[in-house]
Amino acid sequence: RLRWFSHSTPSTHSTSSHASLPASDTGSITETQGDEDEEEGALASCTRCLNKIMKTRVCRRLRRANRVLRARCRRAVKSNACYWAVLLLVFLNTLTIASEHHGQPVWLTQIQEYANKVLLCLFTVEMLLKLYGLGPSAYVSSFFNRFDCFVVCGGILETTLVEVGTMQPLGISVLRCVRLLRIFKVTRHWASLSNLVASLLNSMKSIASLLLLLFLFIIIFSLLGMQLFGGKFNFDQTHTKRSTFDTFPQALLTVFQILTGEDWNVVMYDGIMAYGGPFFPGMLVCIYFIILFICGNYILLNVFLAIAVDNLASGDAGTAKDKGGEKSSEKDLPPENEGLVPGVEKEEEEGTRRE
Repeated sequence: RLRWFSHSTPSTHSTSSHASLPASDTGSITETQGDEDEEEGALASCTRCLNKIMKTRVCRRLRRANRVLRARCRRAVKSNACYWAVLLLVFLNTLTIASEHHGQPVWLTQIQEYANKVLLCLFTVEMLLKLYGLGPSAYVSSFFNRFDCFVVCGGILETTLVEVGTMQPLGISVLRCVRLLRIFKVTRHWASLSNLVASLLNSMKSIASLLLLLFLFIIIFSLLGMQLFGGKFNFDQTHTKRSTFDTFPQALLTVFQILTGEDWNVVMYDGIMAYGGPFFPGMLVCIYFIILFICGNYILLNVFLAIAVDNLASGDAGTAKDKGGEKSSEKDLPPENEGLVPGVEKEEEEGTRRE
């Protein structure tokens, strides 16, 4: 008999739970729904307005002019005339930097400042033309374009700091050294030099591991040299020895000197004399210097050359892949209608056909 009461209990409970909400909460929910409806209505009205604007003849002509202008910019930045013009600008930039010297006249300083600003403006225009003609995706896909963008942004930052007064115009700074990197723009269309630069950049990870191994090798032999020759190079009181193993920093410099092959035999002779001369105890000291010189100068150096040659052999394939990726990115440039309001693409095509 009471089955009807048990079935009606959940609905009664839910109704009572909604009815038990405070009036302020019910009003806030209603206001939130009203705000969402207003936002959707405003968005729909904006979409309709944009549709009407993009369907006009003026917008179609502007988009067509944009396509034509981008194609012309793309052909211009890839032409031989643009390449030789950029090489001429790089040569003038190098000549401007090379003309700086100590005690130069004021008029030369002013000419250098004006030339730097003009060249920076021209390089900036070149970067913007490439960015507009190729598109952001195709522009960023090339390593040389990213490198060129870094150099141009560094030059703009340097000029801004100089004009504000934060940095002296002829002061030695890292930002001014960025100008010198413009010389590497020559390697863009020089195949052999481009492959060499690409191979060196690709071998950075292997070279970093080799440098870490070389650093550990230097530390080990520096500590061993301190144990063998620490405070023992003072046998000649009339002459101060510069290459010693008395302290750890001095031992590092001495081991580095031996690895470079700069008067390493003189340091070995001093080690022999520190143990009594060319006799039985002193001649055993030669083992330390011979192992250090052979392992450091021949083995590690040859490993470095092997890494460089191996990456140079694969540099042709990497450069071809980079150029192929750039060309494919240019082929996959986004169409001009991409990003427009939905429904405008067909109107664009129909309007073009009617015209």
